Amino acid sequence: MAKTAKKNKKGSARGRRSSSRVRRRNTFVVIIALALLAGLFLVTKCIRRSREPARIPDGYNSFCIDLSHHNGVVTDWDNLRIHVAADGTVVERAEDAAETYPVTMVYVKATEGEKMVDPRFFSNWTALRARRYAAGAYHFYLSDKDPVKQAQNYIRVVGPLRERDLSPVLDVEKMHRGCTERELNAGIRLWLETVEAHYGKKPIIYTSDNFARRVLASDIVSGYRIWVAHYGVSAPDFTGWSLWQFTDHGLVDGISGYVDLSVER
Repeated sequence: MAKTAKKNKKGSARGRRSSSRVRRRNTFVVIIALALLAGLFLVTKCIRRSREPARIPDGYNSFCIDLSHHNGVVTDWDNLRIHVAADGTVVERAEDAAETYPVTMVYVKATEGEKMVDPRFFSNWTALRARRYAAGAYHFYLSDKDPVKQAQNYIRVVGPLRERDLSPVLDVEKMHRGCTERELNAGIRLWLETVEAHYGKKPIIYTSDNFARRVLASDIVSGYRIWVAHYGVSAPDFTGWSLWQFTDHGLVDGISGYVDLSVER
């Protein structure tokens, strides 16, 4: 019995030492995690401050934004506003603004490729459609995937559209290796036709200024509204645009982080 008791005493001491090591290790892990989070916050803040502030194009006073899981989180759906200083730059605080403009149109990313669903789509879509904004959903196109299956993915996820909902948008930004321009445009047509036949609404194509001018077929450009992205210019080089995304680092009151800002012609 004495020997057994001695062994238990030693075992208990070892247990205490082991528990102490675990506590120290856990404390160290927590400290490192907090330090990394603080560092990430400071880096993000510095990057945000170092970027050239977005400038509002002349003559526009209502704006469209588009959101996905890559953007900041919406903190106040009921008050999405853009504060603009006297020099036309977007500012963060209302007290620094000469004018404040409303966000009137909001597009949220729904799907990508044949199966992917944006992680924030359903929460964004539900919150958006409960408000006064004109609401729309977009699909990110992958040229190496079946266009009809991509259209079906969009239709399945988005579900029925209301009369006042915005037209579906096809986001085309890249052409994968091995895909020709002819094949790309043929696939785009199939997606557009499939979605239009289902909803009875003619889709809009979102793309870069260069892509619209150099890659998209003339019948697509002339047959559909084009939402063109072109930053740092007074007007897009592509003249046939219906919507123009003029910055990818706008600030919107009610959203944390940078937001894409667009105007409608």
